[in-house]
Amino acid sequence: MDSSRGPSSAFLSVVVAEQDAAGTLPAWLRALSARLQASFPNHEILVVDAGSTDGMAQRVQELLPHLPNIHLFRLSGITERSVATTAGLDQCIGDIVVTPDHLFDTPEV
Repeated sequence: MDSSRGPSSAFLSVVVAEQDAAGTLPAWLRALSARLQASFPNHEILVVDAGSTDGMAQRVQELLPHLPNIHLFRLSGITERSVATTAGLDQCIGDIVVTPDHLFDTPEV
């Protein structure tokens, strides 16, 4: 979105389905949240934990008090990413929905 036009009034849902990303996901979520505040003040970030064993859910939970637009969903057992993404899509409420991969998509995209 061209930020020179000002923030969008649309509600944006970002569905991030990940597994075992404790080392990289929290920083990416902080950067994404900061970027979205400028362009889409009405947004939610749904993090779907697809069965992490590295403490990813705990690391995301630590962000929740500081980033209230983030919601964490934990699936039982190890789940394929496509199933986790579908679970997130079932929960989101946005007018616009995106499903980035935090390893390949920068928060600026």
